[in-house]
Amino acid sequence: MPFHENVRTLHLKESLRTDSITLLAGLQWLGFMFANTIVIPLSVGTAFHNTPGEISGSMARSFLLTGLACLLQACCGHRLPLMEGQSGLWWGVILGLVSMGSTAKIPLSTVGGSLAVGVMAGGLLVSLLGGLGWHRGLNRLFTPVVMAVLLFLLSAQLIDLFFQGMTGISQTGRMNLPMAGLSLALVLLVSTLTIGPKGLVSNFAILIGLGVGWAIYE
Repeated sequence: MPFHENVRTLHLKESLRTDSITLLAGLQWLGFMFANTIVIPLSVGTAFHNTPGEISGSMARSFLLTGLACLLQACCGHRLPLMEGQSGLWWGVILGLVSMGSTAKIPLSTVGGSLAVGVMAGGLLVSLLGGLGWHRGLNRLFTPVVMAVLLFLLSAQLIDLFFQGMTGISQTGRMNLPMAGLSLALVLLVSTLTIGPKGLVSNFAILIGLGVGWAIYE
């Protein structure tokens, strides 16, 4: 009896440990999805000089459509832990075209209208390619190396916007020193936890950074 009780206790502890890790991983993924759902409409709305009401409406639609897409994929789609939200590649293209349009003195309404037509045409083309099964040919073209280059260019495009938000630079050009110091400390904390220790601490470095930053900011 004692042997069976020990085995049962070990199984219970292992089950609790697995459930705890799954819960923490889910919270970390939820934080990533939450941030991605907010940042994209916020940055695009800022680039187009939208009003706070228009930006909040875009964020609401972003939450609604992202949640609906994730539910559809979970019910009758690929059923993988992937976020079906806004495209990061389109995000970089939109911000890049807005920047070039402002340089060329093209009205933002014209840029926005052209982008809307381009996004709709791109969606129809992707749907057509997927329905005909031609997407497999595109998969051979968009190799991991190509995607890595695209993500690097996207990061280079967005780093200025993120830096301004992290340092709290206002329209007058003044830097919010407490916010800048907190952002730098969080970057160092997450980088240290990711590179330094191994195991659970390294896996949940982003979640730890989110929790610490949220607690200090509040």
